[in-house]
Amino acid sequence: MVSKSHRRLDLRKANLAAVQDVPSTPPLGSSKLDSSLKRHTALIKKLKTSLHSAPSAEFIKEIKGLTIMKYMEEVVSAVVEGTGKCRKEGEVQGAVEVMSAMHQRFPTLFTPPLTANFLSLLAPSKASTSAAPEQREKEDTARVSRQRVLLRIFAELELVALVVMPTGPTKNEGENTFQIIKELLTADKEALLLSIPVATAFAKQLGNLFLPSSADNPPLVDDADNSLGDEDIIPVPMKEKFKKLFTQYYDALSRRAVKENLFMKETDRRNHEAYIRSGQIFEDRAQSYETLAKSFEKLWAGVTSLSEVLGTSVPELPSLPSTTITSTISFGGSTGGPTEGEGVGSIWADEEERKFYEDIVDLKGEVPGSVLVSTQQPQTSNAPAKPTSVPEPIKAEEAEDDDDAPPTLKEDPEEALPPAPAAQLQAILARLPECTSRATIDKAAVDFAFLNSKPARKRLTRFLASVSRNRTDLLPYYARLTATLSKYMPDIGSGLIAALEDEFRYLQRKKSVNLAETRAKNTRYLAELTKFKITPNHLILFCIKSCVDDLTGPNVDNLCNLLEGSGRFLLKSEATGEKTASLLEVMKRKKAAQNFTHQQITMLENAYYQCDPPDRVVIPPKERTPMELFLRHLFFNVLTKKTIDSVIKTLRKMHWEDPKIFQLLVSHFTKVWKAKFSNIHLFAILLHDLSKFHPDFHVVVVDQVLENLKVGMEVNNFKYNQQRIATIKYIGEMYNYRVIDSKVVLDVLWTLTMFGHPGNRPSPEDPSLRDAADDFFRVRLTCTLLDTCGSCFDRGQLRKKLDHFLIFFQMYILAKQTPPMDVGFMINDTFDSLRPKMTMMKTYEEASNAVDNMVAANQAAVESHEPAEEELDDDASDGEVDIASDPMELASDSESSDEAEEDPDAHEAERDESEDEDEMEIGRNTSYGPTVEDEEEFERELAKMMIDTSDSRKAANEKRTALADVALPVWKKKEKIRDEELDDEEDGLQHMKFTVLTKKGNKNQTRTLQVPVDSAIAVHTRSKQEQVRAEQQQLKKLVLEFEEREEAQEKKSLQESMAKRGIRIKYGEPA
Repeated sequence: MVSKSHRRLDLRKANLAAVQDVPSTPPLGSSKLDSSLKRHTALIKKLKTSLHSAPSAEFIKEIKGLTIMKYMEEVVSAVVEGTGKCRKEGEVQGAVEVMSAMHQRFPTLFTPPLTANFLSLLAPSKASTSAAPEQREKEDTARVSRQRVLLRIFAELELVALVVMPTGPTKNEGENTFQIIKELLTADKEALLLSIPVATAFAKQLGNLFLPSSADNPPLVDDADNSLGDEDIIPVPMKEKFKKLFTQYYDALSRRAVKENLFMKETDRRNHEAYIRSGQIFEDRAQSYETLAKSFEKLWAGVTSLSEVLGTSVPELPSLPSTTITSTISFGGSTGGPTEGEGVGSIWADEEERKFYEDIVDLKGEVPGSVLVSTQQPQTSNAPAKPTSVPEPIKAEEAEDDDDAPPTLKEDPEEALPPAPAAQLQAILARLPECTSRATIDKAAVDFAFLNSKPARKRLTRFLASVSRNRTDLLPYYARLTATLSKYMPDIGSGLIAALEDEFRYLQRKKSVNLAETRAKNTRYLAELTKFKITPNHLILFCIKSCVDDLTGPNVDNLCNLLEGSGRFLLKSEATGEKTASLLEVMKRKKAAQNFTHQQITMLENAYYQCDPPDRVVIPPKERTPMELFLRHLFFNVLTKKTIDSVIKTLRKMHWEDPKIFQLLVSHFTKVWKAKFSNIHLFAILLHDLSKFHPDFHVVVVDQVLENLKVGMEVNNFKYNQQRIATIKYIGEMYNYRVIDSKVVLDVLWTLTMFGHPGNRPSPEDPSLRDAADDFFRVRLTCTLLDTCGSCFDRGQLRKKLDHFLIFFQMYILAKQTPPMDVGFMINDTFDSLRPKMTMMKTYEEASNAVDNMVAANQAAVESHEPAEEELDDDASDGEVDIASDPMELASDSESSDEAEEDPDAHEAERDESEDEDEMEIGRNTSYGPTVEDEEEFERELAKMMIDTSDSRKAANEKRTALADVALPVWKKKEKIRDEELDDEEDGLQHMKFTVLTKKGNKNQTRTLQVPVDSAIAVHTRSKQEQVRAEQQQLKKLVLEFEEREEAQEKKSLQESMAKRGIRIKYGEPA
C-alpha cells in the first residue's frame, strides 16, 4: 500500500510535469471524449454533493472520459463547494487527487480559477456594523468553521504544486499558505478569539509539514513514512517563518488571556462586595460575568492547545491583591447574637433544642493544650478565599455540561497516617454511625482530638462529607461534631462547607436527574450546620435565594428542606432576619402566582409556618376522670380476641348502680367508631355476654345505636361517614352474636332504602332531598350490613324475606344514577356472595314491576291471615319502631304474618306479670326458651342427620352379598301402618308381606309376596326396623335432656342476676 508521503510526492511530480508540458493544441483522441450535457451535469452535481464520500477513482475515470472544457466554470465552483464538506483525512486526500486529475488535463483552464476561488473564501471578513451582535457571532462562527477546512485543503494543494497565484509564482513553497494564515491571524487584533480554531486546527493537522521539528515538538502525525521526503517540501526558512508567526499569535493570546482573567476576577470581586451589601447580585451583573467567563473559557482552551503544539508552557494567571473585604466576614458567624429564650418568638422551639445547638463541649478542658496548638492559629489574609467567598452564580455553560461527575474530596496520597493512629482513627469513624446522642457524639469528638493531625482532619472531613443519603438522622450529630472540632480545627468546618457547596451547585445543574434523596441530604446538612454557625450566612442565603429564584421542580423540595431546617434560626437572628423575611415574602408571592400541585403548596405552607409559626392560643387537652381513662385503656388497648374473657370479668365488677359509670359504658358501647374497625365484633360479644346480667343496658345500647343510624340518615353529612360505616358494621355483628333478632336487621335494611323518599318508594322522577340521586353512601351501608350478617339469611322464612328486600334494593339502586366503579364492584360482590343465581335487573321499570308483583302477592297472603291482625297490633305496640310503614308495609306485614303462623302465643307470658315487686311468676312459654327460628333450625339439622345416617347404612348394606334371584322389596305408601299393628299381624299370620316390583314389556307390575317370618330376608328386615327405632328413641332422649339442662341453666342464671337487684323469682309448675 502506497503511503501518504509517497502519494503526495507522486502527485507533486505529475502536477509539475503537467504545467511544463502544456499542449498548444487539443490532444489526439479528444474527439472520442463524451461531450453530452447529461453526463457533464451528473458530474457537476456529484462533485458538489459527493466529493467527500464517493471514491476518487470514480471521479478520475469520469474526468478522463468527458470533454469538460465547455463547463469549466461550473466544474470549478462545484469542486470548491464539494471540498468544503471534507472533514476527515481520507476525504481531504481524495479531493486533492480529483483536483490533481483536473489540473493534469487542464493546467491553465482549471487551476487558476480554482486558486482564485480559494483565495476569495480564505480572505478575512470585514466586520459588519449593521448586523446584531448575535447574528454577527453566528456568521463569524460559520465562516471560521468553513475556513478551517478550506485552509487545510489549500495547504495540501500547495504541497502538491496545485496553486497558481495571479501575481505569478513564488520563490518558496508554502509562501501562499503563509500569507493567508498571516492575514487571518492578524487582520483584526480585537478579534483574536475568532481565529483560534483556524490556528489550532492547522498546527495540529499540518504542523509536522509546515513547522520545524524538534525534540520538544515532535511531528503530531503518526506516520512511519513521513521521513521519506514530504516534510522537506517546505524549506526550513519558511518553516521558521511559520514558527515565528504562531509564536507571536500565541503570545498575543496569552496576554489577552491574562488581561481577561484579571478583569473577570475584578468583576467577581465587585459582585462579591455587592452581594455582601445587598444580599443579591443583579441580573445585568450576572449576565456580564457569564459572558466574560464564557469568553475566557474559549480563549484559555485555545491557549492551552497552541501551547501543546508549539511546545511552550502555559502562562500563569496572576491573582488579585488581597482586600479588606475578607477580613470583615468571619467564618460563619453573625455580628448580632440570636434572641435568647424559647417559644414562638425565639430562635429555638424549646430548651432541649437550645442546649443541643448551643451547649458545645470545649475541647480545651478535655484534652491537653499541646494537641490543639497546631490548629488554633487564626486565619490570615493569605488563607484561601474559598470558604469565605460569596458563592458565584451558577454559570450557563456549567448547566449545559451533563457529563461531569459529582464533586468529591480526593485523598492526598503523600499525607498518610502511621499505622497505629490510622487504626485508632478507623475505629472512631466506624463508631460514628452509631453515635445518635449528645453524649456519644461529644465523646467521639474528644477521642478524635487526641489523634489531631492534618491527615486525620482531612480523612474525617471526607467521612463527614460522604454520609449516606439514607442516614439523614445522623446529620444533626455530625454537625455537632463539626462545630465541636471547628473551634480549634477550622479546616474541618471549611472543608465540609466547601464540599457541600460544590455538591449543591452540582445538584442545581442536574435538575432533570432524579436525585431527591441526595438533594435532601445536602440541604438538610447545610441547614444543620447553619444552626451551629458553621455555614456562612451569605452561603445559606445564596442557597435559599437560588431555590426561590427558580421555584420549580426539585427546588421546591430543596427550599422546604432549607427553611424547615434553618429558616426559623435565620429569621429570628439579627444579622439575617431582614433578608430572610424578604425571601419568604417572595416565596409567598410566587406560591400565589405559579401553578403548584396540592402537595407542593402544602409543603411550602408548612415550611413557611416552620419559620414563622402563627400566634395561637394553646388548646388545653380534655380532662378525663380516672374511671374514664381506665375504660379507654380497657377498650382501646387491652381488648383483643385473647383478652375478651378478662375484659368481661372486669366489666362485671363495675359499679353498675352508679349512673355516671353506667353512662360511660353506654357511651363506649355506642361510639364504636373510636375503636379499631377490626375490634367491632368484640364489642358485640361483650354486649351479648353483659345482656344476660344487665338486660336494661342491652336495651339502651341497641336503642342508641339505632338512633345514631337514623340521625346519620337525617343529617347526611360526609364527615360522619366513617362513624356510620362503623355503626352499620356494629349492627350486623350484634345480629351475628344474638344481641338483636332478624326483625331489627330487616327493619334497618328497609329503612336505608326507603327513608326520606316520597311514599317510601325511591323513584328517579321524584328525587329525595335527603338521599340524592348521585349519593351512594346508603348503598355502601346496605352492602356493609349484608356482607356482615347477610349469609345468615339462607333458609326458611328468613331467606324469603331477604329475597324480597334484594328485589327492592335493586329498584333502589336503579333509581339512582350510574354508580361509581368501586360501588358497582361492592354491589356485585354482595349479590355474588348472598344470591349468586339471582338475576340482576337492568332497568328501573323492570325492577318496579317486580316490586309491585311482590307487594301484591304479600297483600294476598296478609288478607288470608286476617285473624292475626289483633296480634300484629300488639306487636307494633311493644316499643319497637315500625320503620317500613305506609304503602310499603311489605317487611312488617310479612314478618307479622309469619310470626302469627309460627308462634301465636309468643307474647302471652308478658301479660302474666305479678304486681308484687318482690316476686315474679314466669311460665314455661316465656321468651327465655328457644325461639321459633331455633326450633326450625333444630328440626332441619335433625332431619339432615337422620338422612345422612340412613344413607351410610344403605351404603354399608350394598357391600354385602345380595341374595340370588330375590327382587328388591318395597313398601307401598298407602299400605303403611303403625309398627305396633304390623307386629300383631305378623305374629298372627306367621308371614311377612313384601311387595315385589317386576317389569313386563314396558309396564311395571307389583305383586305381594308372603315370606315366612323365619326366613333370612324377614329376619334381617325386622332386625333393621328395631335397630332404627331404638336409635331414634335414644336420640330423642338425648335432645330432650339437653334442652332441660339448658333451660335449667338459664333459669338459675336469671335467678342469680335478679337476686342481686333484690328481686326473687319463683317458677311455677309447667302448664
